[in-house]
Amino acid sequence: MTRNRTRFTYFSRFRIEGRVGGGGRRALQIIDEFTEDKLNCICAYSYDLRDWSVRLSKVTSKPGITGLVANYSKKLLPYLVFGPDYLKWTEQGRKPFLGFWRLSQGWKKEARRLDHRDIVIIDDPYYFRQFISHLKGRKIRVVGLVHNIETFFPSYCKDKYRLDLTKKELSVFRKCDLVVTMSREENYFLTNNGINVVFHKYYPPESIEEGLLNIRQARQQSRKQHFVLLGSAGNPETKKGMAELTRIWKDHIPNEKLCVVGYDTEFLKQYSDNKTVVCLGEVSDDKLTQMLIGAKTVIAYQKTGPGALTKIPEMLLANIPVIGNFHALRTYHGLNGVHEFDRIDELTAIVGGISRGRPNIAFTYEKPGSLKTKIEQNIGP
Repeated sequence: MTRNRTRFTYFSRFRIEGRVGGGGRRALQIIDEFTEDKLNCICAYSYDLRDWSVRLSKVTSKPGITGLVANYSKKLLPYLVFGPDYLKWTEQGRKPFLGFWRLSQGWKKEARRLDHRDIVIIDDPYYFRQFISHLKGRKIRVVGLVHNIETFFPSYCKDKYRLDLTKKELSVFRKCDLVVTMSREENYFLTNNGINVVFHKYYPPESIEEGLLNIRQARQQSRKQHFVLLGSAGNPETKKGMAELTRIWKDHIPNEKLCVVGYDTEFLKQYSDNKTVVCLGEVSDDKLTQMLIGAKTVIAYQKTGPGALTKIPEMLLANIPVIGNFHALRTYHGLNGVHEFDRIDELTAIVGGISRGRPNIAFTYEKPGSLKTKIEQNIGP
């Protein structure tokens, strides 16, 4: 039987089941948009990389020559796969490299059935550059889904090598037939570097949108009692920003309650006084929902790092105002419901104004156009 239409296959490195982070939410958005086209999604968690790591550890821990050779091979493998660039990344930055390389080996098997009529969408091209080269060698079109430009993160690569690594990351993007960003700033940067790129903003997938709209409905009658600082401290830049904001809050906004919520935020209990700043750590979905229903605003604060590319749209959809500094608000400057500050006195003025103002002003956040249409307009059906 002759195939007369393009097939789309999405290789995602993110968890898309259970409690998912920003990357998983973006992945679910892409999957939702291709529902009618039966997008074939091959998620990272189709392969048990943890099992692979355990088996490798068992081999390297064996006594005698077998364990010695295996342990030596394990240490040598990153340099064989990634070359001298491996050491130009910080320990944290290069930590996922081997796991992603192992993941792409499984993806190569999945890709055997693909041909030049197919279009492959793949998360974070730099991490899977060998896989992209493999696909391009087979004349398969590749769409790189860029969540962030990895070399822009201060904690990921060593400063003296940053420019060199950024050039190499851009060279990987150029191998893609099209790059899709969720950040306006990165779209601007990549366009001016001669890369075929489109901007496709984040919009919550249906499974998350429903909960946000329920919060929006409940907020029409709720009493607004506190401000919420929401984020994952597993990200070093987010962690620094959250720590700084809690210190600022204690020193300059003593009459308003700030609730700190999110993964790995327990370290912020050192700044908590259980009155002005309350650190709750990671909470259940039900608890988070109740906190958002009663929130005056959600706050985003970073000096460096990725910003809040998925958090801000979700809060606006739930009709929760967002306060943030310039860096944290990237891509969302000037939207109705978004309040920007650069100085502490501006922050205190915004907080005071929201506390005294009308609680139920409605904000809107619209869905983007069709990603499939953008792809086909740029690289053909």
